[in-house]
Amino acid sequence: MRSVTSTIDVLHGFAQRTKVRSLRRFVVLALSLHSARAEMTEVWVRRYDNLVTNAQDEAIQMALDPQGNIVVVGSSQGGFGPGQIVTVKYSADLGSVLWERRYIGPGDSFARAVAVDATGNVVVAGHTTSKTNGWDFYTAKYAAADGTLLWEQHHNEAKSNDEAWAVAIDSKGNVAVAGTAFGGSSGYDYYTAKYAAADGALLWERRYDRPAHGPDMVAGATVDANDNIIVTGYSAGAGNDLYDFYTVKYAAADGAVLWEKRHNGDAGGDDRAQAIKIDANGNVAVTGISFDPQTLYNYYTVKYAAADGALLWEKRYNGPASADDSATALALDESGNVVVAGTSMSRRCRPRLLHSQICGGRWRVAVGKALQWSRQRARSRRRSRGWPQRERCRYRHFPKQAVFIRVV
Repeated sequence: MRSVTSTIDVLHGFAQRTKVRSLRRFVVLALSLHSARAEMTEVWVRRYDNLVTNAQDEAIQMALDPQGNIVVVGSSQGGFGPGQIVTVKYSADLGSVLWERRYIGPGDSFARAVAVDATGNVVVAGHTTSKTNGWDFYTAKYAAADGTLLWEQHHNEAKSNDEAWAVAIDSKGNVAVAGTAFGGSSGYDYYTAKYAAADGALLWERRYDRPAHGPDMVAGATVDANDNIIVTGYSAGAGNDLYDFYTVKYAAADGAVLWEKRHNGDAGGDDRAQAIKIDANGNVAVTGISFDPQTLYNYYTVKYAAADGALLWEKRYNGPASADDSATALALDESGNVVVAGTSMSRRCRPRLLHSQICGGRWRVAVGKALQWSRQRARSRRRSRGWPQRERCRYRHFPKQAVFIRVV
């Protein structure tokens, strides 16, 4: 029997998304795989509760170090004080807490991503409220053994909101952080920075702003075998406020653009990349959502060639209800096959009185990021008279199912 850790970023309990307003806690679950029958069994479970304030704690992302120890990063409420970034390292065998570190900024602080380098050092990225400049990028590096702070970096432009959303580490231990930065007249842009492994010194930085200066929002980043950095997300399309996939590859040495690719769906609708991975050959796989007037949001997955970003293949998934399907996670197996996961509506809404919509049933899957995104989008639709009636649904009643797709 070999030990494996389940990839559970967040387990928001179903009651926490309904009328029961219970406080959230970190929940970390380790599973064991019996190779003979491929059955999973529970090895240990650990909950994290900030005993000082007994307030809300929310895990955002996790990573494994070279020894299989588990690093979880998230946000923790400081009682009546500001929100804090908390990082906890658990042992692989028993789930014992090896170390815990908190970042307390001048205002609310939120963790968004975590990565571990080849020696087990931990890098956390997110954003924090400054006293005068809105949101700042915040990046911190902790020592593998005891969580000692090795260095930290803040970034803010135009004295406005800058939010880090992704972090990746190259073969030399240098740190790439990507997110969204407000550039004044250019609006929200991609912003990518590369920091030196030893002391966090800025090696280079790059921005992307579409010609019409619409919003450009980062969703993920990764590093290839040559230490080049690939960033993906979504960017406002030409002539309207709808988004396109936008993926860009930067050179390791100086951040020069090696190639960039946009995807605007056939229907010219809303297309948003959500996750990115690279295969052993450096080819880039990106997944997200793509809107079609007939089938609403679908999974859309695309693979680009490492050298020049040429399109290798693309796939769409439309669920049986031809309703909203949201891809939120992506992984590759040892053969380079692409596995995509997310949620899919099991049936469309049905009309009710007073021009409102309600979908029967309940959530079948309530997993972290996908649930949060659907909740926010549904709320905005319910409040907007501009949406088609069939799309104004109450978020607690969306009947969704988990969908896992393997592309060979």
